Amino acid sequence: MEMGDEIDDWDSVAKRNYWRVAVRRRWSLMLPFACCGLAGFAAAHLRPAAFRSEAMILVEQQRIPDRYVTPNVIVSLQQRLDSMTQQILGRGRLQQLILGLGLYERERRRASIDDVIDKMRTSIHVEVVETPGRTGELTGFRISYTGDSPLGAQGVTNALVSLFIDENIRARTEQSTGTTAFLGAQLEQARKNLDQQEAQLRDYKAQYTGELPEQQQANLQILASLEAQLFANTASLERAEQQRVYLETIRSQYSKWQNPSEDAAPLAVGAPAPETHAEATLLELQRRLVEMQGKGYLPQHPQVIQAQKEVEHWEALHKRTQPETAGGKTGPTEQEQKAVPPATRVRQPMETALIEVEGRLKATQVEIEDLTADSAKLRARIQESQGRINLAPLRQQQLAEVVRSYDNALANYQSLLQKKQESELASNLEIHQQGERFRILDPATLPRKSESRLTITLMGWVLGLFIGVGLAFIREISDDSMRDLKELAAETDIPVIVRVPIIRGPRELAWHRWRTRFEALALAALLIVFAGTNIQTFLGG
Repeated sequence: MEMGDEIDDWDSVAKRNYWRVAVRRRWSLMLPFACCGLAGFAAAHLRPAAFRSEAMILVEQQRIPDRYVTPNVIVSLQQRLDSMTQQILGRGRLQQLILGLGLYERERRRASIDDVIDKMRTSIHVEVVETPGRTGELTGFRISYTGDSPLGAQGVTNALVSLFIDENIRARTEQSTGTTAFLGAQLEQARKNLDQQEAQLRDYKAQYTGELPEQQQANLQILASLEAQLFANTASLERAEQQRVYLETIRSQYSKWQNPSEDAAPLAVGAPAPETHAEATLLELQRRLVEMQGKGYLPQHPQVIQAQKEVEHWEALHKRTQPETAGGKTGPTEQEQKAVPPATRVRQPMETALIEVEGRLKATQVEIEDLTADSAKLRARIQESQGRINLAPLRQQQLAEVVRSYDNALANYQSLLQKKQESELASNLEIHQQGERFRILDPATLPRKSESRLTITLMGWVLGLFIGVGLAFIREISDDSMRDLKELAAETDIPVIVRVPIIRGPRELAWHRWRTRFEALALAALLIVFAGTNIQTFLGG
């Protein structure tokens, strides 16, 4: 015999043994099965009917793409559902629903309204629906209500669906407009802060005009220009000083020639007259001018300019001292000149030259005073410019702090302005119901049967079956009687010589036949009751 044949024999033997046990303990199986099944059927029909209506709500995303309008309501669907469920299942909403639809009339007569509300709350269930294949991503939710009548359950479910849809619209609109209002308040505060920072920046620049970092280059240019002016002014002042010294020297000589002292020695015989002296001075000056030009001095050189002025002066003086021949008239004759005293011939041209020198000296003195005042002003302005340049690093540090505060206020204002504009678009989207919304995918169903009765009936039959199997198993393992040769051989070592079959009399055979028929009828009746109760419960609801 092969291994497969042995396994088949053991399976067939086990099945036959189980069947024998079931036949032998048939009443232990049938009685609990029948009793619990009938008890469940009775309990299901004595208990009030419970009809369950369900609706499916789909969560639709906003119709405008997010890249155009960013939503300002970012609460997750689960959080919003929890919040809406708590609000809708609150005492006020459920009480209005009970009174408006006339629910739980018997319960309201026997119990308080709070107990009725608690009972209705336990009959409402909200279950989220996840996207297939995407854990945690919700696409909708189901709302179910269990009531004592089909139409009542459907009506309550429809009312709950309407409440959820209206509450979602109201909540999203309030959150969106609230966000916009909050951003508006923050924007106004940021604007005031920006105006304050702008005023501080403006006042600071007005207070320290000329010392600001952006004016550093201009200050350097001004300083260079002032130093150049001061250099030119100093050069002019030196020339004016030289001119003043020269004129004072000329004035002193003219004064000596015009008013000689009484104790001065007379002119020596053959000494040159003042006119001859002027010619000699002019020749000496011209020689010096030619000598400087020969050394390479440029015409713009201060000494060349000074020498040129002196030459021009002595030339003019020499012309005035010469005899005039204006109008075709010759100058005075030698006899006329001899008739004029020598002192008179000398003083007349010298007085004219002295007056001119005095005028030029006064003009030079005024020029010196003006140049000195201008130099003082230029030095003051140079010192002021240097002070501004020296203060530039400090002003740069102070200005950086003021500008940083202004830039931060400006960036905050611009950011809030952009956010407020985006929030206003999102709020308009919510007001016009173009944002995320709830849509009824499956309306509330009209239940045809009471699911609780069928469930209780089936549970009674299943419970009876388990009790019967358990009771039969307990009776079987507690029975020590031996029913065939194998059990006898397993318990004792006594060999079996002969086997005597059961011998029944006529009365025993009649009783056995009647009992068999009764048990068959009882089993058939039990099966009929089992099928009938379940069919009636399923169809009758």
